[in-house]
Amino acid sequence: MIVDNIANIIGNNSKDNEYIINNQKYIFNLVFLNPDNSLLTLSKNNVKNLTIQDNAFFPFNKLTISFVDDGNAFERLQTNKQETEFSPELDVLKGYRFRGDGRDYFYVEIIPIENVNNPYGVQEEDYNSIFGFRNLYICADTNENIEDGKVIKTINLIDFDEKMLKERKSFFSSSNLINDSDKPIQFLSNNEREVETGKCIKNLLNDTLLTKNLDQIVETDENGETPEFEDGLSKIYYTSPSDNNAFEDLIYLHGKHVSNSSSKDFSFFKKQNYTNKYTLKSVKDAFDKAYNKGDGTAGFSNYEKLIITGTSDSTSVIENTKKTPISIPSFGEYSEIKNIKFFNTDSLLNSETLVTNVLHSYDFNNKQFNVDKQDSDITNVKDKFDEYYVKNMKGNRNKPFANLTLNQTKSTNLSFKNLYSLYGENENIKLGENLNKLLKNSLVTNLAAEITLKGQMFRKTTKFISIDREGEYVDNLFDDKFLGIYLIVNLEHIFTNDTEYNNRILAIKTYIFDDPKFNEDVL
Repeated sequence: MIVDNIANIIGNNSKDNEYIINNQKYIFNLVFLNPDNSLLTLSKNNVKNLTIQDNAFFPFNKLTISFVDDGNAFERLQTNKQETEFSPELDVLKGYRFRGDGRDYFYVEIIPIENVNNPYGVQEEDYNSIFGFRNLYICADTNENIEDGKVIKTINLIDFDEKMLKERKSFFSSSNLINDSDKPIQFLSNNEREVETGKCIKNLLNDTLLTKNLDQIVETDENGETPEFEDGLSKIYYTSPSDNNAFEDLIYLHGKHVSNSSSKDFSFFKKQNYTNKYTLKSVKDAFDKAYNKGDGTAGFSNYEKLIITGTSDSTSVIENTKKTPISIPSFGEYSEIKNIKFFNTDSLLNSETLVTNVLHSYDFNNKQFNVDKQDSDITNVKDKFDEYYVKNMKGNRNKPFANLTLNQTKSTNLSFKNLYSLYGENENIKLGENLNKLLKNSLVTNLAAEITLKGQMFRKTTKFISIDREGEYVDNLFDDKFLGIYLIVNLEHIFTNDTEYNNRILAIKTYIFDDPKFNEDVL
């Protein structure tokens, strides 16, 4: 993979890029390069701002970098002679030359050093994959402005894979993945040409990104299975429209995907930060790993308790019910919240997005029109939401309550939306188009917290954090609502100058610790 090739090129010079931020030693490699002999390493000292944005509902991270560029030094600066696979006969260059065609690359690698006494290169890959970050980006656009009399150049970058998918036609067809039929493809029915959406996504990525083996795209075990990338229950007969690029095909296929877990809900589709391999896993699976209800401990995907400091109600001991898992670690000052904002459910958004969906479709096999609301009736959605994303959370006497409040207008379907599907005979695809769409809306419109604190590279979207107060406090309705276990849905790694690294986290909470006793028998 191109990322590994670039890492090998610069690996020997990595010790020159050691920095200490927030009392933590990091290795920074920031390299601009292109196929035309231009290669320039950007010193962290010159970086004014570096922001990595990670969103749970989008496969790829985005990156923005700003640095001082007085006198257009970036494009005028001379670099030393060196040999690379991109430029085997590279002579002294006068700055970086932008191509502007999507082949201006930016490689970023940020590795926290576990033991400051050890030199770079001794870190295990397992450690790096959890705590490190590396990726290859494409320069999308640049702009300049003046700050304190200095020219600041800002470059917005998108993931290399995202750019390749957006500019390439895929010519994908699910028919090409069928290899166990006794009949020639042209004699197969549409149903016989259907393939699991997860398999379609894997092969689309593999073909478009021109990788040699599937294990360069997804993690495979000794049996050739992909435990972190599910095939899914939904099967589809799909051929890429002539005007579609591969990215559009990818988003379409993911939108039709239904998890093969018992829940049949939707799945998170993500490219991982360090390995650069893809995962496709059920959202319910993530929630199941957030909390161990049997012994009250944190689950595998819930690895940190964040603390709201200076909030003790009394100097005396107060009997209160803890709303976070036991034995969940906090990391001193790194887990202390600097700023936090809590958000209630937006009532207007709730009214617009969380209503019964009526799905209209035509079954070509049986030659009949169907109108279906059973799966996507809002009362059924609430039951599924409670079962998938609430039931396993920590509540009073082990019973949390879903933060999804209905009223008669909703429950009697005085308010509803009409949806239309081309897959009238495909029950699993229809689940992805109605029920799972509502489940996703139920998540993103729920209780939320926006948090700022000292940065740590191991924090990732689709994982969980727990929020608690420092010291003792009196039980109250506000804390019932907002303290507890949160799913990270948006995360920013923000490096400012040489001295500051913060995370800005947007996380959502699906439940209330104790029964809110809301009256749902109202219009």
